[in-house]
Amino acid sequence: LRAVGRTTDARQAFKQATRSAPDMPEAWGHLAITSIELGDAASAVKAAQRCVKLAPSALPSQMVCAEAWSAAGDPSAALSAYEKAWALDSQCYEAAFGAAASASAIGAFEKAKEWLMRAQPGMGDTLPWLLSVIDVELNARDPEAALSRVNALDEGLVGEPQIVLRHAQAMMALGRFAEAVVSYQRVLADAPLDADVRLQLAVAQVQ
Repeated sequence: LRAVGRTTDARQAFKQATRSAPDMPEAWGHLAITSIELGDAASAVKAAQRCVKLAPSALPSQMVCAEAWSAAGDPSAALSAYEKAWALDSQCYEAAFGAAASASAIGAFEKAKEWLMRAQPGMGDTLPWLLSVIDVELNARDPEAALSRVNALDEGLVGEPQIVLRHAQAMMALGRFAEAVVSYQRVLADAPLDADVRLQLAVAQVQ
């Protein structure tokens, strides 16, 4: 049902499965996932907690719990679950990447960097990984490191709008406003209706 977009029907089926087999962690895990997909984070957390209680040493249980807590807006709880998942499998790079995002959300930027380094072997220098590293450096008020990373990218990635946006943000943090304006304008050439980027450009132009 999920595969054909019938997520609501799928959740009802998983609810029935938890009634028929309340000790089956997989049913609770799937119920949590479909609840996340439907935007029902509270139900997702309840189902994920039941899943973990039934199978605390199972990697899928800890991962679905982490995702449920992330959906519920509790990065501290999500980080704890991602750390438990990583302890179960130190090659679960998805857990490391999730832990990095959660650590960054609570302002633990050094810890976020550590988790991103653990995630790199599984992700490589992909755009999501690079953006996360640059964002952590910007949030940690280290624009020089962020700018250095952007400048070291190959030509194909340097032109990516999201990379150009980070370049502009690094320039703003360094007080190089004219260069920031140029980069913001490049981003808007690809996304002219992006109100947030327009606001950032306006701020740069009045500096």
